[in-house]
Amino acid sequence: MDATLPVDDIIAQLGPQALSAAVGALLASRPAEARDHVELTEVMAHLLGNVALPAGAKGWQAQLRLRQAIIAVAAQTPGLRYVPGDS
Repeated sequence: MDATLPVDDIIAQLGPQALSAAVGALLASRPAEARDHVELTEVMAHLLGNVALPAGAKGWQAQLRLRQAIIAVAAQTPGLRYVPGDS
């Protein structure tokens, strides 16, 4: 069996309070006129911090798991909603 990756620990600890805190930190770092949304990729980068994803398929799978976890937790978090983009 594959060993767990650091991203798995991030996902395991991700709940509404942690996601709200991450989004709040990202919004607070912006000028007031730019505080209407954050990109999913920004939230992912914030949560990952200095954690590097592995190369290749394992890294892509880890990125997809994190993306899916953020979307699922956002659906359970008052005041947050995920809006899919065009790209």
